Amino acid sequence: MRRTGGIVVTLVMGLILVLVTGCMPAPGEITPPPAPEEAPTPGADQGIIEIRVTDPGVAGVISAIVTAENISIHKVGGGWITIIPGPVTFDLVELAETEGEEILGEGSIATANFTGIRMDVTSVSGNTTADVPYTAEVPSGKLRIVRPFTVEGGAKTILTLDFDLTKSLIMTGAGKFLFKPVLHVKVAHSSPLATSEEEGETEQEQEQEQEQEQEQEQEAEGLEFEGTIEAIDGNTWIMTIEGEDWAVDVSGAEIEGEPAVGLQAEVKGTVVDDTIVASEVEIEEAEEEEEQEQEQEQEAERLEFEGTIEAIDGTTWIMTIDGEDWTVDVSEAEIEGEPAVGLQAEVKGTVVDNTIVASEVEIEEAEEEE
Repeated sequence: MRRTGGIVVTLVMGLILVLVTGCMPAPGEITPPPAPEEAPTPGADQGIIEIRVTDPGVAGVISAIVTAENISIHKVGGGWITIIPGPVTFDLVELAETEGEEILGEGSIATANFTGIRMDVTSVSGNTTADVPYTAEVPSGKLRIVRPFTVEGGAKTILTLDFDLTKSLIMTGAGKFLFKPVLHVKVAHSSPLATSEEEGETEQEQEQEQEQEQEQEQEAEGLEFEGTIEAIDGNTWIMTIEGEDWAVDVSGAEIEGEPAVGLQAEVKGTVVDDTIVASEVEIEEAEEEEEQEQEQEQEAERLEFEGTIEAIDGTTWIMTIDGEDWTVDVSEAEIEGEPAVGLQAEVKGTVVDNTIVASEVEIEEAEEEE
């Protein structure tokens, strides 16, 4: 069965204990990073974070050496935390052939909730099956993957960046390649002090987590974001979300409310190449204004007036109300009693263009005479 591969990132907030650095090797060669030092046993408020790599092969090449740097995770309400600043290299094809995982680094970090991971891919190169070296073009080297996870105290959190190399490395012809990463993040938790029996139990737990991750991937279109609209350029908006500026593509979105710079908006969609592709957008303040308008309309229907009928011209009356003359339209009103000049009347209705449009009229003296 073909394996999917990935980069496993284990993150622990706080001091980063191990940073794996390296340089880009010649095509066809790979220099493994130094073995990470053993991380200290975490306390109740600390966890372990680790980064590994694994991936399947792709037809037409015998190596695919990726150089990446600035591997970071995003803390909820706390911005980005860099785990591996310097460049690291890994051969995705070699990892696929050995069916192994390569640890890129690990460290310790305070327990917290995180929203995703990002990294910069600076180069991709290798050899074809004809032993011809190639260097792939990387159109978008900045990868940002939205995947919520939690670093738990006293445990190891492993983030696996699972590349699909068959879709990521594209042969365009004449020996040229494009590298457009297709990947998702797997999350696993285990105790660094687990016994072999406990590790067996952890593997079962990881299988369950993988099933949950598959369900989460199917629900990926349900990712939700909330922020402020900073700029609008046609179907592309710039929004500040958790302190960072994001490009939001609303070309295929269902938008509720009237967007405007400065308004808050809730966005539902997916992240593609550092852009949120929205499926639904709800303008919060627009919704609040609409609710207020509805309430005002409902209240307007309950407005009541009382005054003296000064003149009657068909369905248009002149009434003195609180010392002022008002035009009253009774064409659609339900009238109780017999109207006449000089009589008092209670009017229920709304005000439109300085005219009271009545819905109900009660002639007081006519009611008394009854």
